[in-house]
Amino acid sequence: MKDDNSAIAAQQHNDGRLFIMNYEDHETKTKNNLEISFAAGFRAHADVANCFGSIYTHSLEWAIQGYEQAKERVRERRNGLHWSSELDTVLRNAKRNETSGLPIGPCTSSIAVEIILAAVDKELTGRFRFMRYIDDYTAFCSTHLEAQEFIRALNIELAKYRLSLNLNKTKITELPEPSIDSWVTKLNNATPWRTDSKGVATLSPHEAINFLDYAVQLNKAEPDGSVLKLAVGLICHRSLGDTAGTVFQYVLNLAWHYPTLLPMLEKIDATSDYYDKNLVVEKLNKILEINAIHRRTDGMCWAMYYLKNLKSQPTEENVALVIKTSDAAAITLLTCFASGVRSVIAYTNAIIERSTLYELDQNWILLYQLFFNEMIGNPYADDPTFEILKKHDVQFMNPPEKDSIAEDYCFYYSNPFRDEGEFPVNFQDYLEGKR
Repeated sequence: MKDDNSAIAAQQHNDGRLFIMNYEDHETKTKNNLEISFAAGFRAHADVANCFGSIYTHSLEWAIQGYEQAKERVRERRNGLHWSSELDTVLRNAKRNETSGLPIGPCTSSIAVEIILAAVDKELTGRFRFMRYIDDYTAFCSTHLEAQEFIRALNIELAKYRLSLNLNKTKITELPEPSIDSWVTKLNNATPWRTDSKGVATLSPHEAINFLDYAVQLNKAEPDGSVLKLAVGLICHRSLGDTAGTVFQYVLNLAWHYPTLLPMLEKIDATSDYYDKNLVVEKLNKILEINAIHRRTDGMCWAMYYLKNLKSQPTEENVALVIKTSDAAAITLLTCFASGVRSVIAYTNAIIERSTLYELDQNWILLYQLFFNEMIGNPYADDPTFEILKKHDVQFMNPPEKDSIAEDYCFYYSNPFRDEGEFPVNFQDYLEGKR
């Protein structure tokens, strides 16, 4: 699956992984763009709309065999199934045999996307100068007309695999242009850099407030929160003591508007000496409330994660709001709180009594955690999966008190420092101590 136009490549990594879907760092990306963009007058940018969610699994066979060859093979039913048909089958099995969409996150999904888009790239190679970062295309063209032709050709090739372009992110820019967005440059230039007498980077509360105020102004032009996320990332590790407390409070206030900032809070080294815990709990409950109203899974889960770390509780009103969302992940987190357990069990029992197998599967993580904690019986009467998971101490709540046997095995299996000819044993042998 060699694709010189893709920034993603399958290779052995130090941690044992074969495939890592990371973007290049800014310097590497800029260097590559400078090499490919020389003498170009225009840059065309486009990305695939809802790429992972739009993948048609049967199209993997078309990408691997060729569309006509795959169709002919099916028509003639010759030589049995091609191996790409097996890949299609296993991907469908991961989604109840559905042919549309891949789960976001697993490496298997990333490989499937690379297979399909590599086939698209192959048809464009030689006609255009372009690079692809996962589902994000950038082409460098001599004329505006050529840039338009690239977008048209890309759209045609994507359509063969039932994919399309995101029109809101499709644009043509006359060159020269900065290699990164102007707001990134402005933020980097505005970042306060100062060292103390020992040469350690430091930051005062006043400097932090001024910088975040500036970021809020810049964010008005990019209202998706990207500016604020970068700004917080630039200063959170240098914020200590009183400055950390100030930054924490500022970001907490912004997080009500931009839930994408919630993960940044735990990166700020702020202790309770620098903020009012009760006030923070009150704000987290308000953040939980607004995210429950808008049914945002990540916002609800992060708010409850911090409430749990502060040994506090969601309000009764928020417990009711979260359950009303029917969001399995958020409701599962409610089981961590005394104020939520009774309502969650009542909600879950109602699901078990009235639901189809499909609806049970939609709530499997909630059902399993309650089963693991012995709050309900096994809702899958004829399926031992939950018993097997519990036997091996598998759970999904963060943080578990200790690693499960299965997690220990994963760590053992992924060890990249094995001697030549040494292979990991299977899970059953591992359980029996045969290593």
